[in-house]
Amino acid sequence: MRRPLLSLALLLHPAWAAPPPQITADPPAVEVDQATRNAARWAEMSPAEQAEIRARWAAFKQRDPAEQAALKARLARFNALDEDKQRELRAHWETFRKLPPAERQALRQRFKRYEGMDKGQKAKVRQLYRRLLKMPPSERRRFISNLGAFRKLDPQRRQRAREQIRQRREDRRRR
Repeated sequence: MRRPLLSLALLLHPAWAAPPPQITADPPAVEVDQATRNAARWAEMSPAEQAEIRARWAAFKQRDPAEQAALKARLARFNALDEDKQRELRAHWETFRKLPPAERQALRQRFKRYEGMDKGQKAKVRQLYRRLLKMPPSERRRFISNLGAFRKLDPQRRQRAREQIRQRREDRRRR
């Protein structure tokens, strides 16, 4: 048997009269680990891509333990990057893989030379690279072509060219 007065009393109770509490906190973020991201990426790959990964894994297992440790450290640094940076690096890697072998080898040598530089030299290289990227494409091609020609000069001619460049800069500043 229903008790109308009790039901009415419960409805009129202040707790019922107040609006429901608002949930202001965001739901807890679910941390997705690298293994889960890798599994999701694996599921999206074609059988050919999966076969390529398996072949790379087999090649990795054939390397000596020191090389494996170095590669694992690089992978850990890569996995620590945000997804946008990882995507950017993957795009660079795909571009690199499409280069002819001679160009890839030249890039590897330049990168090794860069790794051997001190912090000041690296900062100067980054600054020059930023300036190069700001140049219009035609001017950039001309600059790179001239740089290639400059590198082919013998040391004495390089020194004379440097002096001529310095002289031109000083003349421009005086004007």
